[in-house]
Amino acid sequence: MIKKMMPVKPRPRPITSCFTIRRVSRLFDMRALAPVAGRKHTNGVAADGLCDEELLYSKRHPDSFLSVVRHLLIVGHYIGVLPAPTNSGCKFRWLSLHVVFSVGVTAAVAFRIIVYLYCVFVGYMTFFDTVVSTRIGFTVLGLLMFVTYIRLASRWRKFVVCFLRIEHRQGSLEPAGIAPSLSLRRRVVLMTMATLALGFLEVLLQQFTFPLSRDLDEYDSFSDILADHYYGLFNHIATAVSYNPAVLFAAEFSSAVTNFVLNYNDLFIMIVSMVIVRRFKHQRKILAVNCFKDSAYWKSARERFHDLSELTREVDQHVSVQVLLSCLNNFFSICIQLQHAVSPPFGAPCVLRRMYYCFSLLFVVVRSGAVMFAASSIPEESRALKRALYSVPSNQYTAETQRFLTQVISDDVTLTGLGLFTINRSFILRMLGTIATYEILLFQTYRSEVHS
Repeated sequence: MIKKMMPVKPRPRPITSCFTIRRVSRLFDMRALAPVAGRKHTNGVAADGLCDEELLYSKRHPDSFLSVVRHLLIVGHYIGVLPAPTNSGCKFRWLSLHVVFSVGVTAAVAFRIIVYLYCVFVGYMTFFDTVVSTRIGFTVLGLLMFVTYIRLASRWRKFVVCFLRIEHRQGSLEPAGIAPSLSLRRRVVLMTMATLALGFLEVLLQQFTFPLSRDLDEYDSFSDILADHYYGLFNHIATAVSYNPAVLFAAEFSSAVTNFVLNYNDLFIMIVSMVIVRRFKHQRKILAVNCFKDSAYWKSARERFHDLSELTREVDQHVSVQVLLSCLNNFFSICIQLQHAVSPPFGAPCVLRRMYYCFSLLFVVVRSGAVMFAASSIPEESRALKRALYSVPSNQYTAETQRFLTQVISDDVTLTGLGLFTINRSFILRMLGTIATYEILLFQTYRSEVHS
């Protein structure tokens, strides 16, 4: 007897589409994406065929820009500067915790400026006293830096894609796992720790070496010491707001974060400049050992140089305001510290106060020099490529080589201060000449006051 065969019920297949597979693999597969040549950059698509989304989720090299600035971003989140997203997609959200905290810190610094303006409006201070006050000048610079870094954080995705596009086209500078690829990150970490630690030490020396109006034995309580410290150090605010522990804490906090953002701005410019300079140095080393090449090689080398030039211009569009504020802050700080060294504002200072003046002057000079030399190394390294092009033999010298040399000589690859000036070695010399002129006039004025 033949049994009747029952039809086999097919198993339900999982609902999966090719679009879902591609989307999941794009989001979670961290393998390096191979470049596809022959496509132009249109509507967010890179020249190698990858869109911005694919670049952001692709595998990063150990020497990538995001790997280098990772620790700097973390430090910025804790002090309310540069609330840039650290996730893979670099998507900025105004309601994130870091952005809200940064906006709150910015509002605290802005409130201090409002108190200064209120004192002028009521009559506690004159407008001239407000203008010449060094604390108001530094507070205004700090407020502008907080605002510009919030603006940069909102455009962080575009800023990062500029570096990722170059890194994907030109590849890693060294193979993964080799120690030199990690040296830049280590240097950045050491620079971050040293700069912020010295800035914190400067704040401590400024607060604890400020002279009191009386000896410590003459105070009845510790609260009287804090009140005297408040009325002496924050005398402009004290004319409008009487002493209170909460008011003292708010004034100290706004002063500390202003000092930190001034140091953070210089540190950020240094690190960005170092990343760009490292790319130019790598290309110069390659050209130095590959002089005997054909026309196709020189064409690709010229295109790599053009990519780095465009990277510098795109970076300058994002950080030109920060460069301008950094130069203003450093020049202003050096002049103020030189004035304090020649003529102390509170008469003959104690030994610790003299140490603060000397330390602050040395710190701002070293920090300013590091920023200027790091930023000015970009045009120096870009023009250094012509040395390798000059050594090309005559039988290997082609039209592409001549075009490459012309572009290296004529192209102005540099960071600017909002387009008002360019950061190069001649700018450093002009800045030093201005400071030297100010110091001579300051000595002459101080000598005439002493003799009179």
